[in-house]
Amino acid sequence: MTRSSSRSFPRTLFCAPIALTLLAAGALPACGVPNTDSTPNDGPLACTEIGCVSTLTVHVNGAGAAIGLSGMVTVGGRSFIVTCDEPTTNEAQCDGSDLTFQLPDGIGGGEVVWSLSADGAAADTADTGGHGGGSYAGNGTVTPAWSSSTPNGPDCPPTCWEGEATVELQGTP
Repeated sequence: MTRSSSRSFPRTLFCAPIALTLLAAGALPACGVPNTDSTPNDGPLACTEIGCVSTLTVHVNGAGAAIGLSGMVTVGGRSFIVTCDEPTTNEAQCDGSDLTFQLPDGIGGGEVVWSLSADGAAADTADTGGHGGGSYAGNGTVTPAWSSSTPNGPDCPPTCWEGEATVELQGTP
């Protein structure tokens, strides 16, 4: 039996409803719809874009105030120059005997290599004009107490770091 041309219709009109039904039923999860339940989803991950600032605070013992402190602190292969002639420098915030560094994205969680010296700033500046006349220096490697957070979720960047360490300078007042 042959088909009559009067009963034929375009094949695309017949297939389109089936394709749309299949697409709606099975293909949407494969398109990366965010997973909102506890089952694994191998599709693309939807992340928010919340940013953060990572910091490291180094407490410097043995030299009094950080004014006059200089040297270098290296975190994750990135070296920061310390020059505490002013309370704020380009690379370190100098506050009392504390140094605070803003870390670039991706740096944090490891060891810190440091080399610092000070001109002997005295704790009691009333009698000495801020300098005890001696000098202090030290260097070494320290592992800060690090904490991390992921503001966009555990599988989404960035990872933000907060670190705190104490170093000791040796010298004469």
